[in-house]
Parts: sequence; structure tokens; C-alpha cells
Amino acid sequence: MVSSLPKELMNRLICAKMLFINGIDILNKRAPFNSGFDLLCFQDSVEMLLRVVAEHKDIRLKHNAAFNQIIDTINDNSKVKITHTF
Repeated sequence: MVSSLPKELMNRLICAKMLFINGIDILNKRAPFNSGFDLLCFQDSVEMLLRVVAEHKDIRLKHNAAFNQIIDTINDNSKVKITHTF
């Protein structure tokens, strides 16, 4: 059974999805610099998703935690580990 998320977390997930879709759109345009801009969208999308997961699981993150620190903190405080990381 899927538990319902608070509206604020759901809105942030929607925003993360929009960033991801924007990244795909930018990638498909094949213009100069787009490979960098799409990567920024993808990373921001994943970071937003990870922050929502952490908040939903009551895992405290530093406000300015780096991307790797977010993954490490979630893995250190959860039974289920994030796979395919570096």
C-alpha cells in the first residue's frame, strides 16, 4: 500500500519531474551548451527527489549538504540503500 505524501512533498516531487522533463527537452534540441544545461536539470531533479525522500523518512540533512552527502546520509539512515552510486 502506498502511503500518501503531504501536499508540500508532492509539489516538490512534481517540480523534480518538471526539471527532469526540461532536461530531456534541452537534450533533444542538440544546440551548443545544451549537454551542460540538461545535466544541470537532471542533477537538480535527482537532488530534489533525494531531499523529498529524506524528509519523508525523517532523515535530517544539512541545508547546504553536497549531492554525495545527501546520498550517504540517506544510505546511513535507511534499511534500503540507494544503488548505482559512485
